[in-house]
Amino acid sequence: MRGGTVTGSRSLHDPHSAALLSNGAGRVVSPYGLTDWPGALELLGTNGPADSIRRVRQAEARTSGDLDARAPDDAAVAHCTHLLAGYGPGRENVQKPGSTRPYSPP
Repeated sequence: MRGGTVTGSRSLHDPHSAALLSNGAGRVVSPYGLTDWPGALELLGTNGPADSIRRVRQAEARTSGDLDARAPDDAAVAHCTHLLAGYGPGRENVQKPGSTRPYSPP
């Protein structure tokens, strides 16, 4: 999708990880279709951001001779893992990992 933004939502009940991908890194899903969005998150968790970007670069190289080929674009990934499960309204007494005191959100 050129010039567009892809957004989505998901229940935040006990999230394990989250990711932000630039449009270049998001090419792993669209237009190259190497995986879907849940698969992209799994790929990041299993192999890390460098592998995901490597796959995008390989797809760009394979299509470089096509008339509708896309020029390589920035590819940046922020992958957050080990999110605090149970954070949210009504869960003020959840402990931070490694803490002996209850965690109270700010």
